[in-house]
Amino acid sequence: MQRWARFDEWKTKLVGLGYNVNSGVLDARYFGTPTSRRRLFVVCDKEREPTLPVEKVETAKTVADILGRGESLAKPWQMTQVWTADRATATLERAERAIEALGTNAPFIMVYYGSDGAGGFQQLDRPLRTVTTLDRFAYVRPTKTGHEMRMLQPTELAAAMGFPAEHQLPKSTRREKIKLIGNAVCPRVMAAVVRTLTH
Repeated sequence: MQRWARFDEWKTKLVGLGYNVNSGVLDARYFGTPTSRRRLFVVCDKEREPTLPVEKVETAKTVADILGRGESLAKPWQMTQVWTADRATATLERAERAIEALGTNAPFIMVYYGSDGAGGFQQLDRPLRTVTTLDRFAYVRPTKTGHEMRMLQPTELAAAMGFPAEHQLPKSTRREKIKLIGNAVCPRVMAAVVRTLTH
């Protein structure tokens, strides 16, 4: 939005309405959230010059911390073999690149959709890439019979966004849940913004 030709004009109009305006990009991974998510925040205050929270230390939370959130021990999520006849060629190529880079014994996240300069995968020891409205992350792990995979579940994506374990997703389709999560604002980031505005 900051690259929009009329962004400055838009902010000037907010000032014309009597607001003091400040804006900046905040990344959720600096607010204790296990995802990398850069978003523009525009804050307005009629009484004083508003400020945004200062990004601090990058979170130590990683993909590994969210895996299994919401999974039942009695009914674990189903894994399927990566190398099957009906698997898309692009998917198999992503898996091959990850295994070549990380070795045959390392689990990883396979990333679908969008341009990806990292080969379409990421390790488990870093925050998850930006959660979008698309079902685009698969967890892949090695087994004695070859690699198997499953898509990340809505509860895991919600955990990556920083929603607490007690957060209840609405009763709707998987697709709708992922769309809601992908459109959400990370709670820890929003809490930090509100705290900064009210102190």
